[in-house]
Amino acid sequence: MAARVDVCDPTSDGPWIVERLRVSGLDVSVTDLAGIPRTRADLVLMAGDIEGALGALKSLRDEGARGDVPVVLVGVPAGTAPSGNGPGFGADAVFLRPVELEPLLLRVLELLD
Repeated sequence: MAARVDVCDPTSDGPWIVERLRVSGLDVSVTDLAGIPRTRADLVLMAGDIEGALGALKSLRDEGARGDVPVVLVGVPAGTAPSGNGPGFGADAVFLRPVELEPLLLRVLELLD
């Protein structure tokens, strides 16, 4: 069975990220911020630069159904700048926009392994 990924990215990047993850053989569901703390997915990929993103991530980590699920953020909150694509903000990986697909896909697959 394919790994399940919940994606919450309402930006213009969201649809192509979802499509590429699906083409890579992953079972992808689109969700909103309210669905993040309730996720049962194997990995969550979410826009870190939308209003409420860090609050949803905090709720997932503190009270979520699967608080230990790997999380990848695409984009960062205004006024912040993590170094590189490593962990940050409570996520396992952070990618700055504009995001390059191949490194993002590679990191997702590594976290699912």
